[in-house]
Amino acid sequence: MNKTAFILVTGASGQLGRRLVRRLISHGYRVRAHYRSVEKAQRWCPPEAEPVFGDLLTPNWLHGAVKGCDIVIHCAAKVSLRPLARSQQAKSDYMYNINVTKDIILAGIKYLTPVVISSVNPILGLIIGIVLGICFRDLLVILIVVIIILSRRLR
Repeated sequence: MNKTAFILVTGASGQLGRRLVRRLISHGYRVRAHYRSVEKAQRWCPPEAEPVFGDLLTPNWLHGAVKGCDIVIHCAAKVSLRPLARSQQAKSDYMYNINVTKDIILAGIKYLTPVVISSVNPILGLIIGIVLGICFRDLLVILIVVIIILSRRLR
């Protein structure tokens, strides 16, 4: 990756996000770091990063954060330690994560910006299916066909 790449990191105050922001900066990348609040940015944002604040479920805000970036690394997630089947809050968090990830993928598509998804929830297959309008099984079949075609071309 180009060392002058401009990278948006969502969830920059989380366990993974805050470490990733520092690591990217130490390797010479320019970083736009997403925080939900000014207080979190004051605590976690390195001076070399460009902090941005906002709710990831607000599409206009999200599109503004993605615009101009070369890549998005999505680390933001609401996480509950309660089992999904027993906790209404956990179910709500799960749906929040699905919707946020879908919106980030769509913003990436709009601005032709690659999106790297780092998730603690098993939502990736569901998100891809929602975005592409196909079920996960069909997506796997398509992926297998693409792999076969690529492997034949590389021979």
